[in-house]
Amino acid sequence: MNADTNNNPDLGSANLPPDLTRQQIDVFELLRDLSTDREKFYNWYLGAIQVLASKSPDKIAQAANSIRELCEKLATSMNVEE
Repeated sequence: MNADTNNNPDLGSANLPPDLTRQQIDVFELLRDLSTDREKFYNWYLGAIQVLASKSPDKIAQAANSIRELCEKLATSMNVEE
């Protein structure tokens, strides 16, 4: 898979940062495939990864919030009962 930051037809309109691991790319692709027009699950995932790589003093809380949102929206989309 081409993880170039330029537009890549294989990714639709979602582009990957160039420094993702193979495992992170696999998760991204799965979330992209599960995404809908309304919910772009991969955005929460990439946001969490990107903020963890930042120098923000609040990066853990920000990443946790992104993952919480991802889990909540994904569960709702898949009709998972609470």
